[in-house]
Amino acid sequence: LNQVNFSGCTNGFLLQQLLVNSPSISELCLQNCSVDEAMMQCLARGLEKKPTESDTRSVGLGLIWCDLSDSCLSAFVSALPVSTCLGELDISYASSLTPASIANIAQIIEKQTNLHNIELLWNRSLLEGSTKQFYPFFRAVEQSPSL
Repeated sequence: LNQVNFSGCTNGFLLQQLLVNSPSISELCLQNCSVDEAMMQCLARGLEKKPTESDTRSVGLGLIWCDLSDSCLSAFVSALPVSTCLGELDISYASSLTPASIANIAQIIEKQTNLHNIELLWNRSLLEGSTKQFYPFFRAVEQSPSL
C-alpha cells in the first residue's frame, strides 16, 4: 500500500492511524474533503514518525479541492512536530485560503527538513494580498535545506 486517496473523508483519527500503522504509505491524498481543526491536528500527529538512517521514507500529503481555512492550517502547524517525514505538500484548488494562509504555509516549511516539493496551484485567493505577505514564505523557502 503506497498511495491512499480519499474523497469526502471527515475522519481525522482514521487518517492518523493509517499513517502511523502503515509504514509503506508514501502518499496520502484528500480530495474534496471538508476538513476542520481536529482533522488537521490528527493528520499532523500521524506524521510524527521521523525518518532515521534505516527508514528514510517521506510522505506526500495532498489536500486538493479541500475547504481549507486559515484556522485549519494553523491547527496543522501547531500540532506538526519539527522534522517529520513530510516530503511533499500539495494544497491545490483549496477554497477558503486567504493571503494570511501563506504565513502558515511558511511555518510548515520551516518545521520540515525533509520537505522537497510544495504545490499551491490554482489558489487565486492567496494572490489577493500584498507582496509583503509573501516575505515569510520566500524566507522559509530560501532557508529550507531541501526545497
